[in-house]
Amino acid sequence: MRWEADKSTSEHEVYHLFTGDKKELTLTYNPFSNSARIECNREKRVFQLRKEGFRRNKKVIRNEYGFKIGEFGQENGEQFIIVNEERYFYTTHNHPLAELVLYRDSKENPLVTCSL
Repeated sequence: MRWEADKSTSEHEVYHLFTGDKKELTLTYNPFSNSARIECNREKRVFQLRKEGFRRNKKVIRNEYGFKIGEFGQENGEQFIIVNEERYFYTTHNHPLAELVLYRDSKENPLVTCSL
């Protein structure tokens, strides 16, 4: 899998996720509203990225209806995301090419690896 940047403006950034030559999804990120629009198999969804909590130190993902569906965090120096009450760890590497690695238990057994 690989992410490719497409036509971006000051209002939004557009990315496509490919598996081989097949486009899997399109992500359009709006930095002003901190929202992401995702289109996959003719289905469109909107996700909001918000800072919440007493000191606004929690990063939360909400769907288009305002329901909390995920949360970002850090534990023992590792970054994670909780989605549907399941915890996934992630990391990025810049050697030899930039890539995102998503795993549950160990980096040696990744669930998904995407080039960036």
